[in-house]
Amino acid sequence: MRSEPVEVDPAETLQILGSWLGERELDDADRQRLESKLFFEGDARKARLSRFTVLLALSVLIATFGILADSTAVVIGAMLVAPLMTPIMATAAALVSGWPRRAIVAGTTVVAGAAFSVVLAGSVSRFVPTFADLVNNSQITSRVSPTLLDLLIALAAGAAGAFALSREDVADSLPGVAVAVALVPPLAVVGVSLEAGSVGDAGGALLLFATNLVAIILAGGLVFVLAGFTPLGRLQHQRRRITTYAITVFTGMILIAVPLGITGSQITTEALETDDARTVVEQWLTDRPDALVVAINLSGNEVGVVVVGEGEPPDGAPLVAAMNEALGRAMTVDLRWVPEIRRVLE
Repeated sequence: MRSEPVEVDPAETLQILGSWLGERELDDADRQRLESKLFFEGDARKARLSRFTVLLALSVLIATFGILADSTAVVIGAMLVAPLMTPIMATAAALVSGWPRRAIVAGTTVVAGAAFSVVLAGSVSRFVPTFADLVNNSQITSRVSPTLLDLLIALAAGAAGAFALSREDVADSLPGVAVAVALVPPLAVVGVSLEAGSVGDAGGALLLFATNLVAIILAGGLVFVLAGFTPLGRLQHQRRRITTYAITVFTGMILIAVPLGITGSQITTEALETDDARTVVEQWLTDRPDALVVAINLSGNEVGVVVVGEGEPPDGAPLVAAMNEALGRAMTVDLRWVPEIRRVLE
């Protein structure tokens, strides 16, 4: 039996959506409570800005020390202290409410805080001894190649943060949101990398921060609307301005998603090719059960192979030919055969 197509009336749909949003509107007391959390205004403005600056400086110091020591626990501590989430959420709330002055003030606070973080991290790393090799530092390498997965994490975290702010009964989840989406650690990596002369790593970490920033604003703004923070009357009155803001932020997210997709594709391709290279080496060593593949490092058209084994290595020509065929291009194999000296001591 063939079903008839269902016709959807756009006007009726908008009416239903408007009625639903109207029922969820926050009352004046809850709205004022949320505004007082987000915006640095009134008599307490100077005190809140001072507190924001102190907390930001402390979080940057903690993050920088944790990065230089390659300590995940210390960097997590910096995430919990970092206060950047507040002005970012304030920017989202101002945009969906059609408050341009508040949006500019909150956005300026975010930009100034980010610049301050980078400068402070770079200055500290100049004078603090490094306890871990920056090239292989996991706190740096994990933040210089963001992918689309990082964008999805930031979207979810932004939505969770806005929901926690709009609901007093779930405000305790905000520390978890701060850990889920790192804001200060990428900025600290930018400062440390610039001081070390690694512009590429600094650019990757800055892209991660921009990803988190745009995603939080977009997801946070949407949740603020659905949670009833913006009155329905204001949404209707300021719909052109709010629509312009939303399109701008969404366009920014799309532009950021392009390099994230490229980076993710490169990482996936490199991982697959590394697995193929390892398979080729293991097949090459089929007749040498004494040999152990220690490392496979792929970089462009060169693959580094480290093997520990007894005596001399097998003929390398078959290895190069098999590698070229497996990876589909002419490869250079940098083979390091480490002689094994084995003794059984009793």
